[in-house]
Amino acid sequence: MLPKIAVLSTNKIESHELISLFNKEGYEAVFYSDAKKQTLNNIINTSPDIVLIDLDLETTDGIEVCYFLRNEKKTNSFLLLFSDKTEEYIEIEAFKAGADDYIIKPINPRLFVRKIKAILNRSNQEKEKIKQKQLVFKDVTVDLDSYTVFKEDKETYLPRKDFEILQLFILNPKKVYSREEIYKLVWSSEESFNPRIIDVHIRKIREKVGNYFIETIKGVGYKLSV
Repeated sequence: MLPKIAVLSTNKIESHELISLFNKEGYEAVFYSDAKKQTLNNIINTSPDIVLIDLDLETTDGIEVCYFLRNEKKTNSFLLLFSDKTEEYIEIEAFKAGADDYIIKPINPRLFVRKIKAILNRSNQEKEKIKQKQLVFKDVTVDLDSYTVFKEDKETYLPRKDFEILQLFILNPKKVYSREEIYKLVWSSEESFNPRIIDVHIRKIREKVGNYFIETIKGVGYKLSV
């Protein structure tokens, strides 16, 4: 089955160029020109591997769409926001909303295809490598099949990147990870690294599983509180 990519943008010329690029690379790509309820329901129902969302949409913005898909509909698709806006606060808000990455336009086709391949390859490799179905640490259980986290047997939802960071820590409970290491391992990239993004995700994880769960190692990074 071909990997599926959905492109949500009001810029038809740019979007069709992306669709053509993805098709040439062997992906099944679909273009959506609006963020209406029916469109978002179609995206949810078809469960694409990656949803590429333009920040500037006519009736809303990509951050709101990202928040809706990730936090209200709890989709496990990779959500990539793209924009020509370079302000750091916008990028921070995108990650707060549940985006897996924030891509600055203009998009370099060669680098972008490499990023897409890295995301999909890493996802497949994780599924093959991890044989254990559940990870348990203290009062938290992580179900790898359903991307579900249970805190004291009560189900709690974590967006994909938060889940993958938590999984990384539980799989390596004694290791101290620098922010750069976390970004490289979870985002499969060293490009556009912003240490504040990691802090945002750690804060969100702590809000869900407890402030005590992840320890800050001053001047180094983070580790599980064992």
